[in-house]
Amino acid sequence: MAASKAKGMGKTYTITFIFELVTAYVLAHFISILAIEGVSAASSLVFWAWLGFIVPVMIGSMLWEKKSFKLFVLNATSRLISLFVMGIMLLLI
Repeated sequence: MAASKAKGMGKTYTITFIFELVTAYVLAHFISILAIEGVSAASSLVFWAWLGFIVPVMIGSMLWEKKSFKLFVLNATSRLISLFVMGIMLLLI
């Protein structure tokens, strides 16, 4: 744990958290602009945003960085779940 702290893991977590907040803000903006109501509509928005904006960037990273397809699937699925949770939470607020 001390070695991780020395490498600046706190900074990494903080920056990651800030950009997750940015993602949630943009998703909230889309939900507002499109007047999304209901879990089904929010899920559809999240899926298409994920497929259109996140997957292409992640595919490019996978190809250029020579990462495995399994890692891509794991990371892409994680992002999809994260966006679904954000979408549901934003509907409940």
